[in-house]
Amino acid sequence: MADAPQGSTPQPSGQPPGQTPPAASPVVGDSSWLNGLQDAGNRELATKKGWDKSNSPDVVITGYRELESRLGKSIVIPDSSSTKEDYDKVFTALGKPKTPGEYQFRLPEGVAENFP
Repeated sequence: MADAPQGSTPQPSGQPPGQTPPAASPVVGDSSWLNGLQDAGNRELATKKGWDKSNSPDVVITGYRELESRLGKSIVIPDSSSTKEDYDKVFTALGKPKTPGEYQFRLPEGVAENFP
């Protein structure tokens, strides 16, 4: 290896003069991506959830995506200021029939028909 000409700055790891080295990958082993978390509560949550065992934040983003998907399918219980229509939507989603005559009750398997 030849010495660099006087007055020039040596380039790291064989980089040609005038070029900058490629940026280091932000994801490395030992979960160093967690080092960027400034809130101690966030670091604690990451450890509690097991995300500290991953060397990539993909595990957190995948979990968040699944959470959003499940929340989009959830039933929101109306509060005291909700309208009758809001309650009807919830009760219908929970299986309330349109008329009282549509209710059907079945005894569990193994229970005698004449069970009081």
